[in-house]
Amino acid sequence: MARTAQAGRPCRRSHRRARPGGAAGARRMSSVRWRLPPATRPGPASAPGRPWLPLTGGGDQLLCLPVILAGRPITALLDSGASRSVLDRRWAASAGLDCPTGQQLAGLTATVSAQTARPLTIRIGDTQLPPISPAVLDLAHLSAAARTRIDLVLGQEAFLHNRVEIDPDRMVVRFCPRQASIVGEDWHHLVRTRDKLFCLEVELGRGLRMPAVVDLGSSIPLYAARKFVDGANLLEGRPHSTSASVGVEGLSVSTVTRLSRLNIGGHQLTEVPLSIPQCWNLDAPIVIGAPLLWRFHSILDLGAGRLRLHPAAGFDAPFVADRSGLHVVAGPDCLEIIHISPGSPAAASGLQVGDAIVTVDDEPITARFLAENRNLGRRPTGMSYRIGVRGKPPHLLTLADYY
Repeated sequence: MARTAQAGRPCRRSHRRARPGGAAGARRMSSVRWRLPPATRPGPASAPGRPWLPLTGGGDQLLCLPVILAGRPITALLDSGASRSVLDRRWAASAGLDCPTGQQLAGLTATVSAQTARPLTIRIGDTQLPPISPAVLDLAHLSAAARTRIDLVLGQEAFLHNRVEIDPDRMVVRFCPRQASIVGEDWHHLVRTRDKLFCLEVELGRGLRMPAVVDLGSSIPLYAARKFVDGANLLEGRPHSTSASVGVEGLSVSTVTRLSRLNIGGHQLTEVPLSIPQCWNLDAPIVIGAPLLWRFHSILDLGAGRLRLHPAAGFDAPFVADRSGLHVVAGPDCLEIIHISPGSPAAASGLQVGDAIVTVDDEPITARFLAENRNLGRRPTGMSYRIGVRGKPPHLLTLADYY
């Protein structure tokens, strides 16, 4: 069963959609607008590193960490693809925050209305951020999809003033002063788009090089704009189906397939899961998410417009796609089906959108069950589950590749 979560991409400005205009147009776009300088080496270190902090998530999960917001401990989603931070409306109400002004925030697929909170203090470990005024939105859908309460989407304010280092092998992160440099490591330059997102140039095979948003807040490995995909013929001869994700802008349905080859920072990956949303609201035509970035030891220095990547353990392990076709969000005591992929095992089982799953193999849906069984739909082909649905007979779901 696919857990679906996608954080928003908030920005105060309106956005133009990418207009790649086919493979040839994409190459022209790369050579003119997106040409990047060669990697450089920073100077010697001038300050000690900060303590490492534990991360939850990893793999195909969103990356969350504990922070202190206005003196209160909360769980925050680490999101380099959000041009500003977003606070959950429930938390703002419980804290009695005044949110007098409104604004329009652009996500990956749509623009939503939000309020703005007064400046708040945020501490991450022993790192104190400058006061920020987060947007205020209902993050309940994002929390349900992530299966953990998320009170804050920690956007670029946390990255622009710090160098953020992520070690996936140890599941830790640390925030270091930007004055401290690193010796002997290659850096890749990032370009900031008109919608204030940071992009790394990637190669999608056949010499096609394009800018990709570096987005730790996405649980999808790779997103691409429909116009770009059609122009570059990326779906030609490739099996595909559909999937669903949930973000601050609501439910988004995407075409899903696999990209035969992707080169990131000089490192090649194969058969990468690719999602193609119906709508696109960003300048750049590609987004690389946490499941791809999690394969690297990474250092994000957005204030200097640079990124360092070094393969982590299991970097070249095969990607395991969903084999169920069942897309759900967590409720208080159930999993609500929000999408079923055509031609998938879920479609063959007779399950329907809107069904409430209350048991799996006769085990009730509880917080403990959700914590211990996040990737049921990615287990080996042929594995079967007895799915208990509220008010209906049980269904048999047998996993199989369907795209």
